[in-house]
Order: sequence, then structure tokens, then C-alpha cells
Amino acid sequence: MKNAKSMRRVGVAALVVAVAVFSVPLCLAGVEEDYQKGNDAQGRGDFMVAMPLLKRAADQGYAPAQAVYGEMLDAAESNEEAVSYFIKAAEQGDARGQLGLAKMYGAAKGVKLDNEKAAYWLTKAAEQDYFEALKVIVGAYRTGAYGLKADTEQEKAWGARLQVATDKFVKEQQEKKAKAKAAGKN
Repeated sequence: MKNAKSMRRVGVAALVVAVAVFSVPLCLAGVEEDYQKGNDAQGRGDFMVAMPLLKRAADQGYAPAQAVYGEMLDAAESNEEAVSYFIKAAEQGDARGQLGLAKMYGAAKGVKLDNEKAAYWLTKAAEQDYFEALKVIVGAYRTGAYGLKADTEQEKAWGARLQVATDKFVKEQQEKKAKAKAAGKN
């Protein structure tokens, strides 16, 4: 398992270098279209397609692309570059970028360990009810991570927000399935 993870990191790292060196021009598309296609490709594990699309959208200032590209760079252990993209996304108010930046500060990846900044960015992301950030902040208040002191009251308060976000997500997924099923019957 560890070897497979290491090989994946090496593969992703090689892709990062290839994208940076060759800047493969792809079909002309809008920033949002580049992001969507890149994000979809990343979700399928097709990093050869995802990396140049996301980089192009990220370099044009599109915060969601900056956050996802930062995550890919982090996975490839290109930590300093990942931090630079997370900062760009976070400063634009992107919750995914804010969470990514919090994790980098909390783990001293690409930056000096800074629990104050980790707590700040984690809180900013969670305040937007970003599901992943809510999960992290609940755990942080449970264990005292990310510069936050263990606090059962805060854990419960954020846990309640997490439950609302979970319920909303489940409802949206059920509605999506129902629409797809209805469309298939027509």
C-alpha cells in the first residue's frame, strides 16, 4: 500500500514538472470550462488531462481551480507551490483553498508551522459551511488540533452545523437521483 502511494506521488510529481515545463496548449475554453473539465478529469484520476487545465484556470485567477490545483500539488509533495495556490484561493474567499492552507500551516508543509494561521484559515472555511472544513473543525475541537484548544461546547456547535450540512447534502443527492431517474423514464 505504501509503495503504491509513493508511486502515485512520484507520478503526480512528474506530471507537475511536465505541466510546468511544457505548458501544453489545449483547446481554447473559458476559465470555468477549463476548471470543470480539469476537476472532472482529476476526479476520474486522469491527471494528464487535469493538470494543464487546472493550472491554466488557476493561473488566470480562478479560485476554485487554484484550490484543486493546490491539492494536486500537495499530493505530489510540491508543497511550496501548493501553498502559493492555496493562498491565492484563500484570499479570494474560496473555502476549499482556505482549508488547504489551514492544513499546510497545521502540518508545516511548505510553510513554517503556524497554529494561529491554521486555526484562522480553518475557521474561515468552516464559517462558509464547507462540508470538509466542518468535519475537520469538529475533530480539531475534539482533539485540540490546528491550534484550537479542545472544547466540547465548540465541538457540539460545529457538529450541529456539520449535521445540517450533511442533511442538505443527502437531500441534494436524493433530488439529483430522482431527477436522473425521471429523465430516464421520459
